[in-house]
Amino acid sequence: SYYLTGKVGGEPGKSGIEIAASNVTLDLMGFALAGAPGTLDGVAVDGAGRTNITVRNGSVTGWGGDGIDLRSVPVTGGLVESVRASSNTARGIAVGDNFIVRDCWAYLNGIGLSCEKGCSVSRCIAQENGNDGFRAGEGCTVQDCSARDNGSEGIVAENGSLVTDCMAYQNQSVGIIVNARCLVHANACGLNGVGIQVAGPDCRIERNNCVSNTSTGILVEDRGSFIASNTCSGNATNWNIAAMNKCLVINATSAPAINGDSGGLSPGSSDPNANYTY
Repeated sequence: SYYLTGKVGGEPGKSGIEIAASNVTLDLMGFALAGAPGTLDGVAVDGAGRTNITVRNGSVTGWGGDGIDLRSVPVTGGLVESVRASSNTARGIAVGDNFIVRDCWAYLNGIGLSCEKGCSVSRCIAQENGNDGFRAGEGCTVQDCSARDNGSEGIVAENGSLVTDCMAYQNQSVGIIVNARCLVHANACGLNGVGIQVAGPDCRIERNNCVSNTSTGILVEDRGSFIASNTCSGNATNWNIAAMNKCLVINATSAPAINGDSGGLSPGSSDPNANYTY
């Protein structure tokens, strides 16, 4: 277990801290790893096959490569928590397979936060990164996260992933994009290019709200998905669903004013799986 006792500055051609063993915890203790032009990664791993690496509690900013790179070697299994990664040229935070990433903030990097297979990402923010906010590999969970004002996609998740209770707002391309066999649940997507894009088959898309996206609210390009209880409003095209999916869309009925203990109208269907345009 290692910890900082003060700020660490970067030198050209070097990483800030290199971890050269497995089963290591690095606590930044609230201090910053501050890069400079020509530096490499803020935190990097030296040697392949490392496992069980933890980095927590501090800032990594201004590095010429990644803020934290626990992926390239690669590294398997670990934890990154309470880290602020900003203004790094490549990725703010990058981890390998089977990591937990929580309570982190990735701001003004090339890519905000990137993880490989089987990771859990929760309570994180990716904002104003030049490319994607979040990139998640196969079988990942992205939960309670916020992707805002990123230069391309807000959240990208590969096959078999879960994206739930997230906010994707004003990303240049797509708010949330998933591949095959994913569950996309209870997310809010507004003012992106596309709100939610489903690029592969056999997904379940439910209870999401997509509003004021400049292209499409919900776009499903492949077959075999189940699309239920979503709402879309004010998108250039609210729904674009390929054939051979399970989906019912209703143009919702507006109720008169309600004042008191009862009133209103059914939105237009008694089917609990109906999707609504409103």
